[in-house]
Amino acid sequence: MYPGAETPEARQGCVRFSGQVEYQRRRDVVAVPVDAVLPTPSGPVVYRRSLTGTAAIAVATGARHLESVEIVSGLAAGAVVSRRDLGAATEGS
Repeated sequence: MYPGAETPEARQGCVRFSGQVEYQRRRDVVAVPVDAVLPTPSGPVVYRRSLTGTAAIAVATGARHLESVEIVSGLAAGAVVSRRDLGAATEGS
C-alpha cells in the first residue's frame, strides 16, 4: 500500500497505466514485417514475390518498430515479400 493512500480518493493518484505512446507518425513509407528483412554478408535483403517467382532484393532500411522495418530504398510500395529465407531452400539443392 502507498503511504497516505488509505482512501479511494487518495488511491486514484496511484493508478498504474499500461499502454503505447506514439511519438511519430510517418506517411508514404514502405514498411515490411521485421522477419521479412534478412541479413546477408552484403547487407539486408527481402525476397520479393512476383508472378514469375521470387528474387532477393537488396534494400536499405530506416526506422525500426517492434513489428515492422522501414525500407528506404530497393523496394516499391505494393511489393509482396516473403517472411522466410527462400534462398536457403535453393542453396542446398
